[in-house]
Amino acid sequence: MAALATISVYSYLYRENPFFRLTEHLLIGLTAAHLSVMGFTNIREMAWKPLVSGTKLWPIFPIVGGLLLLARWFPKAAWTSRIPLSFMMSVAGALTITGQIDANFMRQVRATMMPLNSVNNILFVVCVVSTLTYFFFTVTARASINDVPVVQTAKRLLTGTSEIGKWAMMIGFGASFGTTVMARISLFIGRLQFLFGEWVHILK
Repeated sequence: MAALATISVYSYLYRENPFFRLTEHLLIGLTAAHLSVMGFTNIREMAWKPLVSGTKLWPIFPIVGGLLLLARWFPKAAWTSRIPLSFMMSVAGALTITGQIDANFMRQVRATMMPLNSVNNILFVVCVVSTLTYFFFTVTARASINDVPVVQTAKRLLTGTSEIGKWAMMIGFGASFGTTVMARISLFIGRLQFLFGEWVHILK
């Protein structure tokens, strides 16, 4: 079944066909069924059983909130579904913002503040500063002071630094794209090894 499903999925490279659509629908159906069963199991084990046994009373809140989410199917009570939905979105937003500030800002700043005791560290700091220069110092000086030598020198310095930042971004985006492509190729090689190794036993 796994081998036939793999061949059906890759048959899309030739053209769309009924085998690909069947496998696609099968994957979506299995995923939905798995999520439904896991959701029911979580409600039963984490909310219903503790509530019925009397050991915990707080599960009544997620149970009521979950039922209110289903109220959107009833036009007269549909407005009540906004209460748990707004609560979920606010909690998710707060957790995401705090996590992103720590992971994508504070830790990145701390990681950039490294000692300049190696070529790699120097190159890293230069790329970071040049990229920031590209975004923050691209405003052209006023025409009335363009003739001042200091301004001309600063403009040339910022222009050269911004150019380095542009090349650093191009290299970074290219490396990211290359990593993504290599990851997909690794998955493809893994499926080929499965087909020709474990299925038809051509590879040993």
